[in-house]
Amino acid sequence: MWKKTLILLPALLLLAGCATTITNISAQRQLRSADNLYPIEVVFDSRQQALRWDSIQVTVIVGKESYPLRPIKMMRNRWEGLIPVPAGVNTVT
Repeated sequence: MWKKTLILLPALLLLAGCATTITNISAQRQLRSADNLYPIEVVFDSRQQALRWDSIQVTVIVGKESYPLRPIKMMRNRWEGLIPVPAGVNTVT
């Protein structure tokens, strides 16, 4: 049994050392806007030391369309953008 544990140990250490999280901090419910554009904001956290923050390009995908997000000034790990939600549609994924 301990042989199986030894085989999995390197994979667990690798995953633990590269912990990365992406968090959607946008409001989960919003009133309908007149222009049908809604703000999206995400936070990216990583313990990776060699990460080049200026090289990250963030995109949100809604249905089959993708929309770029722009970095928030003075915060290297946050991005924001607007996504369109057509009239008559109540939710997007």
